[in-house]
This record gives sequence, structure tokens and C-alpha cells, in this order.
Amino acid sequence: MKIQDIMHKKIIHVCPNSSIQEVAAMMKEHGFSALPVIEQGHVTGIITRKDIIVRALACNKDPKHTKVNEIMTRKVYCVNEHENLDELAKKMAIHAVHAMPVLNDAKKIVGFVTIEDLVKRGDKDTWSRLVIALNRAA
Repeated sequence: MKIQDIMHKKIIHVCPNSSIQEVAAMMKEHGFSALPVIEQGHVTGIITRKDIIVRALACNKDPKHTKVNEIMTRKVYCVNEHENLDELAKKMAIHAVHAMPVLNDAKKIVGFVTIEDLVKRGDKDTWSRLVIALNRAA
């Protein structure tokens, strides 16, 4: 099975100048724990619940006035839509991430995939390898 078979094709994303209050509301509405940050058609970062909690709330930043670009994770690991689920599991484990933008061969974002998608749709062998790799990475 390929990443394109399990990814979210409707890309819910945020802009760098969105407030983290807006982002939290979007995460709640769509059930995501991470969203890609897109500017001029390119992925420039990723914003996670952990970013919001650790880099904003724990630092006493006002969610209404704190912008995504102030706290987002700038190092983004992406996968290609044609890669298989084993490769996705390996990359998630190596980079210790739970969500990744999915790019096509032209490097344009075409989807978003999460560890939950992998767990729901991957086979037991892929799932087991992911758990083992995540434990090693921890």
C-alpha cells in the first residue's frame, strides 16, 4: 500500500500569520494534532499541539496575539505520495514525528498523513515495525 492510499487529500493548512487560537480551533474542528503551514504554495513549517503547549502556553504567550510563525516547527520532514507505508513508518520513527506533509514528484503538497492514519490503515507488520522503531528513537 502506498501513502497516497491513506493520506488526507483535502489539505487543511494554516498561514504563518494565523493566530494560535485560530489554529487550535481548526485542530479541534478537524480532529488533527498537527497542521502544515503553507505560504505561497510551499510548506514552510508545521504546527503541532506540542508547539502550542510548550512554545506558547507554557511561556505565557497570548493565544489571540501569538502568530504561528513565532512558534511553529520549521524543520519539516515530508514524504512522497508514491512511497510505501514501511518507508513512512521508518521516516516517522527516525525523525520522531507523528505527522508529515505528502508531496508529489513536483514537490507540491498533495496531502497530509498522520501516525493515526498509518495505525488505522497499515498492516500489522508495518504497525509492529513502527512501534519498535519509535521505542528505539525514544
